[in-house]
Amino acid sequence: MSLNQYSGRIAARTLETLFAAALLITVPARGQVSPTAQSPVPPRAISLDEAVRTAEAQSEAIRIARAGVQRAEGQQYQARSLRLPQLGASASYTRTLASQFSSAGGSPAVDATKPTPPPAPCDQYLLDATATTAERLAGLEDASRCALGNNPFSSFGSLGFGAKNQYNAGLSFSQNLFAGGRISAQNAVANAGRRSADIELAAQRAQLRLDVTQAYFDAALADRLVALAESSAVQTDKVLRQTQLARTVGNVSEFELLRAQVSSANQRPIVIQRQSDREVAYLRLKQLLNLPLDSPVQADPDAVLEALLGGRSNRRQRAPRALERAQYEFEIVANFAAYRDLHRHRMLTQDRQLLGTALGYDLPPALTELGMDKAFRRAVDRATAAHRRMEADIGPALAQYVVPLAFRVRWFFRVNLRELYHLCELRTTPQGHPDYRVVAQEMFRLASEVHPRLTRYAAFVDTGPGDELERRRSERRRDEKLRTLGGPVL
Repeated sequence: MSLNQYSGRIAARTLETLFAAALLITVPARGQVSPTAQSPVPPRAISLDEAVRTAEAQSEAIRIARAGVQRAEGQQYQARSLRLPQLGASASYTRTLASQFSSAGGSPAVDATKPTPPPAPCDQYLLDATATTAERLAGLEDASRCALGNNPFSSFGSLGFGAKNQYNAGLSFSQNLFAGGRISAQNAVANAGRRSADIELAAQRAQLRLDVTQAYFDAALADRLVALAESSAVQTDKVLRQTQLARTVGNVSEFELLRAQVSSANQRPIVIQRQSDREVAYLRLKQLLNLPLDSPVQADPDAVLEALLGGRSNRRQRAPRALERAQYEFEIVANFAAYRDLHRHRMLTQDRQLLGTALGYDLPPALTELGMDKAFRRAVDRATAAHRRMEADIGPALAQYVVPLAFRVRWFFRVNLRELYHLCELRTTPQGHPDYRVVAQEMFRLASEVHPRLTRYAAFVDTGPGDELERRRSERRRDEKLRTLGGPVL
């Protein structure tokens, strides 16, 4: 069995920071005069969740959506109040400075046309019966002068509209008994408005999270692409110097030198483009977070990788979909029995050659220990001869059906890192067949050489030697469970 890694796109090998990045952002202090006036501020690590919270706190769209929710809530209260009794109270105070009744209730006006009343007290005509006639006449005259001098409206001064200070209080009560469905309709409109406002707020939050996450990972990807472009530029310059030296001593042609010069020149605009893309990506992220444009930003993928993959307690906890961005291609040669187990993973791409006898076969070590290896080889040799005759008579496609499963087959295997987590953690368990365990272990080893930072979280990949009896132990445990449940034992 042999396993060779196929060299695919270089970008697929260097995309681990696309989904694994924590940002180190330095925010300048308020009131800072110049960079040389203070010591540099150390960078502060910020996670993706913190970036989303910061952007939400600074987003105008979120604030507008929240105001819409508050307005809809107020409209709900307003519509509900129409079903409740309406109770009103009023109070007022009036100070009368001058009125048409001021002479009636206040001091009497002086009238020179009327005779002057007698001095107080001005009593009614009540004289003793023993008074003389002259005294009676004098009393009648005094009573007449009193009547002419008094204000006939003096009793109005005690009434309210004639008072200088007036106090009024009122209380009202009303209850809607029938409004023709208007109140119910207004409540329905208010409730619908509240639901619409809640949906709008949730939509704005989801859109903001999407924008921040995309900008966050774009910035991390831009860092890696710049590093890749700069590394490629350094490599092409090194190749150019070596080619120039070889041309000087006459080991290469002028065409080879020209090709190296073109490759080196073509790499420079790629570096410039990657640097510009990185600058745009970081500016977009700072815009969403409302950070100063001169804040330095640096990527650190370990923090997010730990947050994404550090908490897996068993292999059934699937790896996040971000790992699907890393792609791998393998060319595998193994016996057909191992292929039959591995080709059942439908979520990845596999293409195989026709099964034949040209690649040889695998001899199980247990047959050698039991002394049955010679009989096995004789049977395989007869199958090989039969396959050759049938291949010549009916073609290689139909001749596959006489090839034993021990013969090897070559197939092409394309898989992303998320599926590789699942496949290798499942197919390397001790109870697995040794043939496909070796294939899965080798695939994981090659992927670890390319992306050691990403594959180190596949903690449930068993890279140790297998136990051939462990599969039988697993079957026995299954049989015990079936007996406990009262089911048939296979």
